[in-house]
Amino acid sequence: MERGGRTRRRRRGPAGHPDPGEVADGAIPGALNIPVDELRDRMDELPDGRVLAYCAVGVRGYLASRILVQAGREAVNLDGGYTTWKAATQG
Repeated sequence: MERGGRTRRRRRGPAGHPDPGEVADGAIPGALNIPVDELRDRMDELPDGRVLAYCAVGVRGYLASRILVQAGREAVNLDGGYTTWKAATQG
């Protein structure tokens, strides 16, 4: 994608949709932090391909994944959100 005269490579990866206060509690490494209320206006920041949407426990991640699918993107919600991911990956 051309932006400002340079080409940006995009990668697949998670996109976090937590409230700003939740970010301090942790995030999946490499994830973008786009609050769900800003998602429609910031979709151009997302990587190409499938997007994994998440938040702290899964509610806003679900809403984000629905917004993305309705916009024609391939997206899934991380059931249980960051809390479940952290428990599963860090014991």
